[in-house]
Amino acid sequence: RLRTVTGVQTCALPIFGTIAQRVQEEHPEHEIRAMIRFLRACGLPTSLAELGIAAPGDADIARIVEPTLGAPYIRHLARPPDAACLAVVLRRCDALAADEARA
Repeated sequence: RLRTVTGVQTCALPIFGTIAQRVQEEHPEHEIRAMIRFLRACGLPTSLAELGIAAPGDADIARIVEPTLGAPYIRHLARPPDAACLAVVLRRCDALAADEARA
């Protein structure tokens, strides 16, 4: 698992972002779960806990949402999310990853 600051900045966050994009675009859940299983099998982090944010609260989610909404790539989504939508997406990603980790 990637645990260094450099690893998180260069690899882990975009991976979690890819999961979030699939959730936000409402891809079928079985496809998202399959992607999470594949990423986990590769040893890549798929949950916020694996990114160093165990039991994320509202403040933790807000610290992720704000810069994400300001990122230039966000406008490339078919339906760019607002803050509330993105918070729900992040929590859903984390729940799916946690569920797959227990499986």
